[in-house]
Amino acid sequence: MIEIQYEAKVVRVPYDTDESPRRLERLERQLNELGGDGWYPSGSVGDILILSRLVSGPGPAVRGVLTVTGGTMPGQLTVDQDGNAVVGFVDNFNNQTGLPAGDGSGLTMSVTGDDNGSLVTPGSYSEGTDSVTGEPVAVVALAPVGPTGVSNLTAVLANVSGAPLTEADGVTAFPAIAPFALTLVAGPAAAGELSVDAAPGV
Repeated sequence: MIEIQYEAKVVRVPYDTDESPRRLERLERQLNELGGDGWYPSGSVGDILILSRLVSGPGPAVRGVLTVTGGTMPGQLTVDQDGNAVVGFVDNFNNQTGLPAGDGSGLTMSVTGDDNGSLVTPGSYSEGTDSVTGEPVAVVALAPVGPTGVSNLTAVLANVSGAPLTEADGVTAFPAIAPFALTLVAGPAAAGELSVDAAPGV
């Protein structure tokens, strides 16, 4: 769901006790000249609240969300099973949106696991698409080699230039992406061969 953001401002219009349709038409013309997408009495005589629609789609990214795909169970991969670390991004209204713009030098993303799971990935990512919203996501391939257990994954998004990554205002630091607890489990046992030695004389 996309929430529409509005800018609100209060303006004063000439007070008129005339409640005739002609007066209302005159007021409507005045409000149309002021612009905006809606208007409401603000509570004070002669004051009108004007609402102007600013955004009809997702806004700029303010937070990244890390998940893992590719396993047979959510949040789980089998040792030696390839998967993907996927980071999607949301705006102030928690709508999924595109990646941060960065400083123009490009973005790099690395994903690592803690000591309970060996996960070493390059500092580059491929850009994928969320299957539900169609918004871009950052994807890094994972190749866990164990040991089994819970591995806390950490994704770090940064400017290629090394400059601090900020939100769209160019000032607010982009927050760290929350870790993801990935469970690594042992794979199925390899199928063995059964052999039977013939008894002597048979």
